[in-house]
Amino acid sequence: MSSIKLTADSGGGTVELKAPSSTTGNAAKQIIVPQEGFGKIIQVVYEQHMGNYTTTSTSYQHASGFDTTITPKASNSTLIISWVGSTNRAYAWNSQEAFARFALTKDDGSNWLFENYHRYKTWNNDGILGDTTHAFQYMESAGSTSARTYELWYKRVEGDAIEINPDNNNNASSMMIMEVEA
Repeated sequence: MSSIKLTADSGGGTVELKAPSSTTGNAAKQIIVPQEGFGKIIQVVYEQHMGNYTTTSTSYQHASGFDTTITPKASNSTLIISWVGSTNRAYAWNSQEAFARFALTKDDGSNWLFENYHRYKTWNNDGILGDTTHAFQYMESAGSTSARTYELWYKRVEGDAIEINPDNNNNASSMMIMEVEA
């Protein structure tokens, strides 16, 4: 297992980040960094995923590789959930634009905590396949110290398809949850 150890100036202690002993293929990587004593960030949970997700469906699809679980340390803390993804929208030829929708849930898609409408546009009606970075953040109170899993869902609204991590899994997207002290 590899690790990085940071030592504070003037004997203020150390922090160590440890990597898992092994991963396979495009397996998601997770780093949990406890940060008590370093300001207001209590913990950070991070999932990175390189797997490709593509749909032509206008119904939400679950991008399960981004499922990120956190167990809050304090019920009165705030959770900040961020997703940054490499995405691609395919336009129908002779169309000027494509639309996709991304949503965040923690109950398997029954209720959306957040929905984001994303549009990609061309001005010359030639159809286009466009890669771009898409990001969103959502914030809520922890409310309890029970574990919960945040999930990313996505769908095509207009155009031919929506794709996350295009280019044969050579792109990485990630979800991060920060727990902030009250």
